[in-house]
This record gives sequence, C-alpha cells and structure tokens, in this order.
Amino acid sequence: MASVKAQLNIHKKNAKGEHPIIIQIIHNRKKKTIFLGHYLLPSEWNASEQMAIEKSSNKDQLLYLKRLNSNIAQKKSAIKKVIVDLEEKGSAFTVDTIIDQIIQKKNSMTVFLYCDRIYKKMLNAGRVG
Repeated sequence: MASVKAQLNIHKKNAKGEHPIIIQIIHNRKKKTIFLGHYLLPSEWNASEQMAIEKSSNKDQLLYLKRLNSNIAQKKSAIKKVIVDLEEKGSAFTVDTIIDQIIQKKNSMTVFLYCDRIYKKMLNAGRVG
C-alpha cells in the first residue's frame, strides 16, 4: 500500500526563509516527492494535519492559505485515486508508475482549457489587457 503525505521540506529554503511544500509518495520503501511551487514559513504549517494554518490578519494571505489547503487536498486526492486505480488492476507498480500516471493525466489538457485557465487567473488578478 502506498502512502501520500503533504510536508514542508525543511531541508530547502528560499531567500525569504520560506520552505517549499511537497507531496511525498512512498511505496515499497521507495520515495518520490512532488514540489507544489508554494512556500511557507514553519510557523504557518501544521505538520500533524498536513495543511497550512489558516490564521492571518491579512485578508489576501488568509485567502491564499485557504486556496493552498484546497490545492493540497485536491493533489493528494488525485494521487490517491491513481493509487487505487493501479491497485484495482492487480498488477505490480512502483512509485515511478504512480508519477507517470499523474503526469499523463496532467498532460491531457487541451490548448483551449489552458488558455481559459490563464484568462480566469488574469481576470481574478485584475490583469486583463
């Protein structure tokens, strides 16, 4: 049985002193990590719940933390679904197989879906031009 964990990688740091958030997949004592591209301070991370602490006096930061937790939950759920699908097939698989399945699903996006996502991000940020 494979396990999926969200963690704060305390071994790496950016210029602001923040650590990257990773998702760690372990299967048959082999480990792979997926970097999410988000960084937090150790005081903003709850290791036992594997989530960001949603406390901030800044409204924008609070919304960012809520979206980040939602993103982490979605990524973990998608990885667990891939693992369940591989287990249902009954054939042997490795951590690399899990990663390959995730990448394959990620690459199924069309150009139009990609452009639509970019447009919505720009619109939400008020940067449509």
